Amino acid sequence: MLLSVHPKRGTAAMDAAGVLPRFAGVAMHDAWAPYDCYTTATHALCNAHALRELVFVTDTATGLTAELAEQAIRALRALYRLGTDA
Repeated sequence: MLLSVHPKRGTAAMDAAGVLPRFAGVAMHDAWAPYDCYTTATHALCNAHALRELVFVTDTATGLTAELAEQAIRALRALYRLGTDA
């Protein structure tokens, strides 16, 4: 883990930290748009953030959209349980 301090946010700060511009592994993160600028990495959405987005959908949507979000929540939780049982 790297913690750095910079007067700006976004790509200016991440470029100054010096890791993401040359990172070629899997970067797991939230869906913050500045991460998309780093194309040498493979990007993965953190499941906790995906779950939070799905909960928002179930709280605000109705009908099929809410049902599909609820299905996705159950699937993510089941996958998590499978991983913790291993």
